[in-house]
Amino acid sequence: MSDPIIDAYLSQQYEKAEKNVNEKCDIVRSNQMIKLNLFQKNENIALCVHPFSANYGIYGIFHQHSFFELVYMYHGSGIQYFPDQSVCVESGDICLLNTNTRHACSINDKDSLMLNIMIGKDYMEHTFLPSIIENDLFSSFFLNSLFSNTGNEQYLLFKRKEHSKTDFFMNAFLHEYSENKPCAYSAMQSYLSLLFTDIFRDHIFIAENPSKDDKIFKDILSYMNDNLETITLNCLAENFHYNPSYLSRLFKKNTGRGFSEILSELKLNKASLYLKNSSLSIDSIVELLGYYDRSYFNKAFKKKYGFSPNTLRK
Repeated sequence: MSDPIIDAYLSQQYEKAEKNVNEKCDIVRSNQMIKLNLFQKNENIALCVHPFSANYGIYGIFHQHSFFELVYMYHGSGIQYFPDQSVCVESGDICLLNTNTRHACSINDKDSLMLNIMIGKDYMEHTFLPSIIENDLFSSFFLNSLFSNTGNEQYLLFKRKEHSKTDFFMNAFLHEYSENKPCAYSAMQSYLSLLFTDIFRDHIFIAENPSKDDKIFKDILSYMNDNLETITLNCLAENFHYNPSYLSRLFKKNTGRGFSEILSELKLNKASLYLKNSSLSIDSIVELLGYYDRSYFNKAFKKKYGFSPNTLRK
């Protein structure tokens, strides 16, 4: 259903995108790994409109990025290209692109409107890690991206369903994004959560023969996320009744990284959320997450994010 407020905003953004297409394509050509901070709004959620003049084969080229990209066909139709295949997206369809996925896109005519919603890894990890364990399709997709450096090219395509609430939640999200009223960011997060919940429910998938290691690893990550302040490798091994050496190999097998690296990643992501969304002091956050050395925390935080905890808090 057409919405005048959203339509007016997207039309304006389309015109801007057409004017800036050469500049944007030059950025892609010079650095095919696109960063989220190239876009407006905030560091975890951003939206852009794909103009016809940026189609793959005209100016558009294959590129990749470190954030998730949710491609929503607002109306009309388009194509998502991957190195070894292409998929058609039609009105109401959603194509979810994993991080590091090499892709390009086109819309079929100037009346089609393709929206690219970019979502930071930190947000996805905090919001969906606890909820995806039951669904092997989503857990495999997200866990590979959040904790693996393999760069496997992956996407999920969700065709529009007649009785789905996807369009409703997407329109509500776009309203908040376009009007930018007070608390808009919180509202956008909520609608995205509802959108993903609706997708999860409509596309339940349980692997017929999930491997024992895969199931263990998903349970382990969930347990770690709930016990960040006290968890150790020995404690984890004791809780799951496995040898610590076996668990170390399991982490390496599934992520290419060790237990300590994954634990640090989880802690720092949680710390950034506390800094942005709570009034807790930095010392309290350090203690809450089980750090015993403020200077070590500061150093690790700056290495991951490029700035200090104080800078983020300010």
